[in-house]
Amino acid sequence: MISTFLKKSVCMRILIVEDDLELSNVTARFLKKRGFDVFQAESGGAAFDIWMEEQGMFALVLINVFLADENGIDLADKFRARNRGVKILLTAEHIEETRILERIAVGGYDFLLKPYNMSKLFKIIKKNK
Repeated sequence: MISTFLKKSVCMRILIVEDDLELSNVTARFLKKRGFDVFQAESGGAAFDIWMEEQGMFALVLINVFLADENGIDLADKFRARNRGVKILLTAEHIEETRILERIAVGGYDFLLKPYNMSKLFKIIKKNK
């Protein structure tokens, strides 16, 4: 029991918020193979529920900017308001609107253009560890 607790406490916890289930699953498998403790949500609402259940104990949250039910930047702002230390990595296939790019910059969030390769994702995560 104690060893399980210690293992979980030293493992970096990552929440993936992605409505593309295939991408979410591929990303989760990649990260789990590298020892990360990964949680997945397909919507902003589900992600917030997981966040609350887990008491916001995530080192990194990977969020699609364009979720079906919620703007990913708004969701990132909610998480950051509850845990100033959480790292946020936003993703999107394209961002053409200047105001969205400005919000990402003002929030101090990292951004990764989709489709991303896993080695680039891993480098960003290791940088934020």
